[in-house]
Amino acid sequence: MKIAFPIVIASSGSDIYYTRLRDQLHRRGIQVEIIPLGYRYEFMPLLHRQILKKLASYDLVHTNAEYGYLFKVPGKPLVVTLHHNVLDPYYQQFTTLMQKIYHYGLLKTRLRKSLEVCTAAVCVSRATQQSFSELFPEHRSKLSVIYNGIDLDIFKPMPDIYPAQKRLLLFVGNLSRRKGADLLAPIMKKLGNDFELLSIGRMKSGLVLPSNIKNIPFVELAQLPKYYNRAEMLLFPSRLEGFGYAVAEAMACGKPVVCGNRSSLPELVDNGTGGYLCDPDDIDGFVHCIRRITDTPGLGEEMGKYNRTKAQRLFAIEKMADTYADLYHNCLQ
Repeated sequence: MKIAFPIVIASSGSDIYYTRLRDQLHRRGIQVEIIPLGYRYEFMPLLHRQILKKLASYDLVHTNAEYGYLFKVPGKPLVVTLHHNVLDPYYQQFTTLMQKIYHYGLLKTRLRKSLEVCTAAVCVSRATQQSFSELFPEHRSKLSVIYNGIDLDIFKPMPDIYPAQKRLLLFVGNLSRRKGADLLAPIMKKLGNDFELLSIGRMKSGLVLPSNIKNIPFVELAQLPKYYNRAEMLLFPSRLEGFGYAVAEAMACGKPVVCGNRSSLPELVDNGTGGYLCDPDDIDGFVHCIRRITDTPGLGEEMGKYNRTKAQRLFAIEKMADTYADLYHNCLQ
């Protein structure tokens, strides 16, 4: 079986998703090639002809739904992934006019075209599946759920990692409005200088952070588990997640999570057991939940152990790869 992943490289969770899936499928004897593309391929249709000729030599094509229809090869199965729904009504409250024009003027049409021509559409959470089912009810039967996978041998508790001197919280992700980056500063200001937040991810120019927030633009994958283990918990006030890699990785490292209560996050974090779910705009709620974990002896460790067990049960990358291999075989039959 030969699989092609033609994807527009976006330096996001989508890139991680395809890289991890490819590596796992290789271990199962399935040939997979990532075909990296620039953004121009989304907007210049003539460029696709050369790619389509190359894709004709593969048994199946798997790509993102945002542009999947562009890579539909006649007679070949097409699998598309729906990572998150930016057309979600709640999230649309926080988008700019230009984003709305793109989302409703172009993206929605492209998603519909991809769902019309694909063989199967994978959603990375039940919340994502429900959201797209409501948006495109005529294609509900094509939508299935496969959780993203975490390498539990890499993301794991590390007892030998020394904790930080201050109360250290961790945020992992691009510092965007969708991820709730605008909420980090007010949360940390209310927590005060006894707490420190380490933010790992790209920061937009002009974003001003208080003195108790430090930013590292990029960390190698092999080093990331060390940062999770040094922190007391993950702070993740995201407004919209299709899955939530950072949350699942923190859980796999045995850490509690305080995050938003929107989209997929309630599927990952069990409120009161693995951490706390807060309304993304409730700054006081985030502060209260963070302090509750740090001020209650043993609570963080108990939540972390619960999260590690849940990650092993639901988010093992081997389980993800096996499910995709079965899906590909079914599509080819």
